[in-house]
Amino acid sequence: MRSESYNPNTPKPGLDLWIAVPVFILLALGALIVYTSSSYLAEANDLPQFYFLMRHFLRLSVAVVVLILFYAVPSEIWERHAGKVFWITIALLVALFFLGRTAYGAKRWFVLGGFSFQPSDLAKLALVMFLARFMAKKDIRSFRSGFLPAIGATSLLIGLVLLEPAVSTSAVLALLGVLLLFVGGARPLHIILTCALAAGVFFASIRIFPHARERIEGFTKGGTYQVTQAKIGLAEGGLLGVGPGNGKEKFLYLPKPHTDFIYAVVGEELGLVGSLAVLGLLMLIVLRGIVVSNRLIQHDRFSGILGFGASGTIGLYGLAHMSVVIGLLPPTGLALPFLSYGGSSLVIYSGMAGLLLNLSRRSSGWSS
Repeated sequence: MRSESYNPNTPKPGLDLWIAVPVFILLALGALIVYTSSSYLAEANDLPQFYFLMRHFLRLSVAVVVLILFYAVPSEIWERHAGKVFWITIALLVALFFLGRTAYGAKRWFVLGGFSFQPSDLAKLALVMFLARFMAKKDIRSFRSGFLPAIGATSLLIGLVLLEPAVSTSAVLALLGVLLLFVGGARPLHIILTCALAAGVFFASIRIFPHARERIEGFTKGGTYQVTQAKIGLAEGGLLGVGPGNGKEKFLYLPKPHTDFIYAVVGEELGLVGSLAVLGLLMLIVLRGIVVSNRLIQHDRFSGILGFGASGTIGLYGLAHMSVVIGLLPPTGLALPFLSYGGSSLVIYSGMAGLLLNLSRRSSGWSS
């Protein structure tokens, strides 16, 4: 429900620098690390040295445009079309089984020319928008009319992602959904039941999907090759790092150094100081987003929950990526927000940053 204390004529400040500055620092740093981590990989595959960097710049330009778009479009527009975003995402996830490209034993990508798109990245935004709109309109404390429909739709979305298969992405999406249910005021018993159901599905998926089982078994038996190489890179980096471009792990020792393990390259080349700086910048974005969302949620429930969802997405996926690199989680194949090479993930995270900037500007219109 909108509060009458909102005054659309209240002067709006410019960009929230607590969000904008960290985002653009991370985007710029990401371009640098993508180049240093991928140049040798490109040459090893008989490609130009700047091959991955130039493709990253193209994706980065799209990401910045999306960030500006999400910053400019009023949250009422997103609220009005949240259902459409959700069902379009469902349709894309279903279409993957018929039109998607198979790679690494999974169908996760649509390929158009030289570009690829993962609907599971859009699923992050679709889940956040859907739950924000649903809990703004319905009483989530009511099991029959609120909680059950929300869980049903959420389970459909996450289940389709799981069947790609993408166990790690679906697990983080489930955690994000639980977080939003908590923020939205769902009953504790309902949340506990949801967690139990999600845990059961997760453990069943480990037994069903061989690649997930192999990763878990490797992790429990002392670590996988990828994580071992990531740890070596972090150790080589020491306090201040070996310097940009001077890391050795990118010489085909570390698989996917520009995507799934880019944080290991950050640690090797920029050291502990650089690694903690990246963590600090991500957490600054998340914490500022939480402050803004907390300011909004009492007056504009949709915008408040939307902000918590965007903040939670950036925080959860960032921590999951870092946890893999330092050996706290088995390899998951998750991009590091704003830094990893990629298309749809970079665009979605940038869009969520634009949402947070939009909501921060909007929050100034509420009287205290």
